[in-house]
Amino acid sequence: MLQMANKTVEMNTIKLILQHLSNGFSQRKTAKEAKVHRKVVSEYLAIFKSEGYDVTKALALPDEQLIAIIHKHKERGSKHKSDKKYIDLSNEQAYIKNELARTGVTRKLLWQEYKDKSDEFYSYTQFCRYVKQHQLLSSASMRFTHKMGDVLQLDFAGDKLHLVDKDTGELIICEVLIGTLPFSNYSVALALPSQKQQDFIYGITYILNKIGGVPQSIKIDNLKSGVIKPDRYEPQFNNLLQQLSLHYNTNLQAARVAKPKDKASVEGQVNYVYKKVYARLRNQVFHTLEQLNDAICVKMNDAYVENFQGKDYSRQDLFKQEQEQLGLLPNTAFDVIISRQAKVKSNCHVCLGEDRHEYSVPYQYLSQEVQIQYNRSTVQIFDKALNKIAQHVRNKKPYGYTTLETHMPPAHQAYSDSLKQTAQYYLTQAKNIGTHTYQYVFKLLHSKAIIEQTYESCKGLLLLAKIYSNDRLETACKMVKDEAINSYKIAKNILVNKQDIYWGDGHQNPPSASTTVIPPTHDNQRGATYYT
Repeated sequence: MLQMANKTVEMNTIKLILQHLSNGFSQRKTAKEAKVHRKVVSEYLAIFKSEGYDVTKALALPDEQLIAIIHKHKERGSKHKSDKKYIDLSNEQAYIKNELARTGVTRKLLWQEYKDKSDEFYSYTQFCRYVKQHQLLSSASMRFTHKMGDVLQLDFAGDKLHLVDKDTGELIICEVLIGTLPFSNYSVALALPSQKQQDFIYGITYILNKIGGVPQSIKIDNLKSGVIKPDRYEPQFNNLLQQLSLHYNTNLQAARVAKPKDKASVEGQVNYVYKKVYARLRNQVFHTLEQLNDAICVKMNDAYVENFQGKDYSRQDLFKQEQEQLGLLPNTAFDVIISRQAKVKSNCHVCLGEDRHEYSVPYQYLSQEVQIQYNRSTVQIFDKALNKIAQHVRNKKPYGYTTLETHMPPAHQAYSDSLKQTAQYYLTQAKNIGTHTYQYVFKLLHSKAIIEQTYESCKGLLLLAKIYSNDRLETACKMVKDEAINSYKIAKNILVNKQDIYWGDGHQNPPSASTTVIPPTHDNQRGATYYT
């Protein structure tokens, strides 16, 4: 195939043109029969004439010689490459590309600026065509053949997943880290609370454990949680990431800034995860990271056992081959432990500033300096002698409290116990005092629509047993008619006024509920005569 007048012309077409001309056809008719432009016919005639061949002699030449003759002459579309205005425009292409990326800059504006400063210039249509050609050439992709077990590419997905707080219904945003082995395109996805160092390091260790081995290199994006100083040839990684690479005996790599094709495999897998995981979990609600990650794992496994389109093997099949080329995992997992100093507050808690969450400490260490050591899952607290005095499951809820009751002063523990009482607790305590006290508490618990509102009344009634004795409380409860029970003060007034003692000395009929509520006599009472 040859190119003439910016169109591809088959060798058969060239011979057909020569044959029609040798038969006496005009150039116009020849062009019509050969289905080419008339200028193409005239150009071929000019080429062969310049080489000393008429139509008959040219038609007799073998194909190889015809090709050689035509290639000696420049294509009409390539003649411009030696022109000054083409060279000038070519030199401007890098500038044009950068300017087009700026807000509001158009090709029309750049062409006007180019025209104003050039003596010879292309029309706007030609200008746009050459700019487009240059952009296509500069964006050409090179295909790489990946080796098994060579590299693990890591990237965070742009779109997030979320959890729902059970108590408040609040949406909790989760980052999704994806790790891909380019040879098999096998990937592991993991939802994380954030992109912070500790979560990022945990994500890498999780992915390495999932693939069951260590690749020769780990390539990451230029994340702040991994790269201190970006550089095309010698990026500087943070201390934690360097420790991880030493622990797993692997090399660290960083993609160039704003060059997603440096990790094209994982970029492609991000879109794959959107389709196979995000789309299929969109209507499900998750309350914990564990639930979410279990669901992600199931969807990923389902997707990777499917065969590639048009092929009889899957990512899972390729991964089994690649897994054999991975390095061995170390015997111990890599864990990040961070240490902080803190002072125990007056509420017997210390604050972990990273999460703004507070953890309880035994009250004996009030106002003392302690050391907090924590990882992703556990918070441990040590005294000055590095004796462990408390341990908690890490909670990242900001401004929250994690408290063990045994850490609280005795008075606080008693009050906490009182807040936890239930209806059954009060009934059990009343039954230990007596049947009538039990019935009194039972009536109190059902005296209001919301049972929790009666707990303080029950507490007040049972406290009377400690003040006046179980027997006197039991007698007082016996004296009150069932229909009158709506407050603990009825029984209290009987005890305060010693009516239970008077009734117990021989009176068989208890006074009515109305007679049991007798206000005490004191000097401040004015009496009915005051108003006469």
